[in-house]
Amino acid sequence: MAIRLVVDGGFASAQLAWTALKLDISLISRLRLDARIFDFPKIKSGPGRPAKRGRRLLAPKILLQRVDTPWQETEAQWYRGRKKKIQYVTTTCLWSPIGGEAIPIRLVVVKDPAGRFESAALISTDVTLSALVIIEEFVKRWAIEVTFREVREHLGVETQRQWSNKAIARETPTLFALYSIVILIGVQLGGAPIRAAAWYSKRVNTFSDILVEVRRILWKERYFDQVDENRDLTEIFTREGLVVEILEHLSEAI
Repeated sequence: MAIRLVVDGGFASAQLAWTALKLDISLISRLRLDARIFDFPKIKSGPGRPAKRGRRLLAPKILLQRVDTPWQETEAQWYRGRKKKIQYVTTTCLWSPIGGEAIPIRLVVVKDPAGRFESAALISTDVTLSALVIIEEFVKRWAIEVTFREVREHLGVETQRQWSNKAIARETPTLFALYSIVILIGVQLGGAPIRAAAWYSKRVNTFSDILVEVRRILWKERYFDQVDENRDLTEIFTREGLVVEILEHLSEAI
């Protein structure tokens, strides 16, 4: 089974690319627009050391500026599940970071004809992947970034208070697993009511809405299932140990 590692530009390093190649993993990443790219060297038959790279190619930034760039147009699966027309140019070449060994890549420079999205240069260490696959795989990373943000905001990732490195290493994947469990419960529930403030309008429910609904159902079954709806809330919370138990459950959930 092929493994594809999709990362943003901050992880576009030669070391990671070479590691991916050694492990037979397809690394897909954004690349700097001023990156140094070269053609493959010609096969040398005479004496002397063979060249490690060929002639230098135009940087992605130059390709975006030139009027004679041979753009191809296609429709790609875009953000929010929509189809979008894009333009791209692609080639296989060598990416040569300063001070590093040249890496064989497939380069895809993509731009939005409508000008709404920022142009980007994408690379794949698997040169057999098509430009469309590379573009659509990179678009999928947005869901990963949203997941990281929501796990950090709502489930406490990166705010652990343990002193043990092992405890921190265990808690982070556990919280990511909890995120998946909450989503799966939300799917079984058929969604959740949309909760939005006056300054934040949204048309679909988000993870925070689903989390609130899952908590509401769990707490109702555990604490309030036997409570008459007409009873005063003050009577509910005078039950011995109930407040403490709820607070403990809250701290575990948060």
